Amino acid sequence: MELFDGRVNEFNGLPKLDIKKVKIRRYKPSDRQEIRDICCDTGFLGEPIDSIFSDRELFADLFTSYYTDKEPKSAFVAECGGEVIGYLLGCKNGKKFKRFITYIILVNLPRLIWRYFIYYDRKDRKYVKWMLFRSLREIPEIPKNSAHLHFNLKKNYRGRGIGKGLLDVFFEYLRQNSINKVYGGVFSFEGKRTEKLYKKLGFKIYDKRRTTVWKDVIDKKVYLLRIVKEL
Repeated sequence: MELFDGRVNEFNGLPKLDIKKVKIRRYKPSDRQEIRDICCDTGFLGEPIDSIFSDRELFADLFTSYYTDKEPKSAFVAECGGEVIGYLLGCKNGKKFKRFITYIILVNLPRLIWRYFIYYDRKDRKYVKWMLFRSLREIPEIPKNSAHLHFNLKKNYRGRGIGKGLLDVFFEYLRQNSINKVYGGVFSFEGKRTEKLYKKLGFKIYDKRRTTVWKDVIDKKVYLLRIVKEL
């Protein structure tokens, strides 16, 4: 489906983009690798995850494989000129996602242990320690009876309304499935990704917790927000 009205879009120093070429459609299995690549290219607060954690395969497994492999009907992509430029991955039952993440970690535990001692460098080992020993304590509360979403856009396509278009399509999909609440998890710190940004999109802050995952690279307090929207 086409989202926009065809105007050429240029602002905030971004290159021109013919919005008419941007379409949002359902996920196809052939999109899987592009989605994994975008996930890793945006995994560190919109920047590549490599400076924090170099195991892109495991990172993509953790944050995309449930959606693409277990619930592809709830996944959507933004496409421009045949290129996948962003995605919104969702699940209709947030509990299923949480169980799958635990499963992925357990399945990959032997590989994590082997790579921790043989393959990973210092930064990788720090990320693994955080994931295994601190991440669960730093996860905000999850609302009951809610769907879940996760979305990202390539860098040059942000700030143009494409993200909102993905959200609108997903919200309508949830309504058609008689689901009236959805939540996500986002990082926030002073001067970037502030709570006001998500409130403008109609989300409320359900819970938040300070996270230490970026403590070595960001000299500000970083919070993981649990944002919720009633549909």
